[in-house]
Amino acid sequence: MRRATVLVVIVFAASAAAAVGSAMPSSGGSSAVAVLKQEAVYLNARDWKPYYGLMGPRFRASCRYSTFVARNESVRKLIKSASIKMISSRVAGSKAYLTYKTIAPPVKSFVTRNDLFVKVAGRWYDELDAVTTC
Repeated sequence: MRRATVLVVIVFAASAAAAVGSAMPSSGGSSAVAVLKQEAVYLNARDWKPYYGLMGPRFRASCRYSTFVARNESVRKLIKSASIKMISSRVAGSKAYLTYKTIAPPVKSFVTRNDLFVKVAGRWYDELDAVTTC
């Protein structure tokens, strides 16, 4: 797997529109930062269902659960564990943009900027964007 692909999938490593056949419940979080940190917990634990539940409606509509699991399993095999160090967060209505550092040895630490999170029915989700792809 190419380094860029690994980085993209980890970032991901770190909703209601799962019309593509997934029956995964959406869980969301009380803040965008809480969702991001919980994603790292679920990635480290290889706990895919609740991790997928933190993904936003557009993401889940474009990424089947089986694809999500396969990509995360392959990345998880490459790292010891993942952790997040927040740099900044900006909330604008029902959107939040997070900038953070991901530490996932042996992959070199990297900074992610403006990762989009959305608020749906009072809960926050990591949404499909240039950072979070399937």
